[in-house]
Amino acid sequence: MDEVEEAFLSDMRRLNKKRLEQLPKRLNAIVSDLPKGFTEDNMRVLRGTLKLPSSKEYRKTLTKLVRTSMYSGLARADKELKELRQFYSPYETANFLDIYSSTIYENSSTLIPPEVESYLIDYGMQITAITEETIVRRPVQRIAELANAGVEPVNMITHLMETAGAWMSESHARTIARTENSKMYNAGRLRRYFDDDNKGFVVALQYDAIVDTRTTPLCRHLDGMIVNVKRLDIINKYSPPNHYQCRSVWLPVTKFEEWTDNWDSSEEPQAGFEWNPLEDIN
Repeated sequence: MDEVEEAFLSDMRRLNKKRLEQLPKRLNAIVSDLPKGFTEDNMRVLRGTLKLPSSKEYRKTLTKLVRTSMYSGLARADKELKELRQFYSPYETANFLDIYSSTIYENSSTLIPPEVESYLIDYGMQITAITEETIVRRPVQRIAELANAGVEPVNMITHLMETAGAWMSESHARTIARTENSKMYNAGRLRRYFDDDNKGFVVALQYDAIVDTRTTPLCRHLDGMIVNVKRLDIINKYSPPNHYQCRSVWLPVTKFEEWTDNWDSSEEPQAGFEWNPLEDIN
């Protein structure tokens, strides 16, 4: 997943540099005519004027992130399952390797039906809208604060540019990259595990967290736990990401392995991370 994140961050750095270069011109045009008192009407006008530079490029970059993440999850799960099939093939009653459809990353677009492609495009547009609203709302609020404090327009530009980097900082872009990459990567994996090809072969899922100094109490608690594939409510609720910058993934448990459903739901995902991957991507 790291390669996908870094490619996204590289694109975002380029777009953010473009945004910061264009921002002084836009601000100069806006603040010169600001009223002393600031009303909600003024706020609406500013939000309509101070748009995100290269909005189409941002949408294209964010959509590429979610689609590539989905494809990566599908391809990785496909590789893992093929290796498991090969390992357990002597114990199979039928030759599954003959009927199992192996897929390589370059042809991953053939894995996703049109309705899921449409969902990914729509979802990319949703993220773009949220990102644009966040980036635009913050400078508008700051302009209002400065205007109401009586700061002269000529000095306002300096104040705004000093804090402009925070409106799409490196850490903000990295949070988007890791969270959305994790979401679609795991969604792709789940889609593969629940394919008709794998019914009866994948019988459970194991939660796999990266355990280090950055691991949250939630993921530390869930790490290694196993849940039966029939418990769709749990799988939907706890599919990573379960918090910002979550790095956890689902792993398949096959019918040939000894396992026990030991899932413990005493810890809850972070608020705002609820979604239904088994419904949204199927």
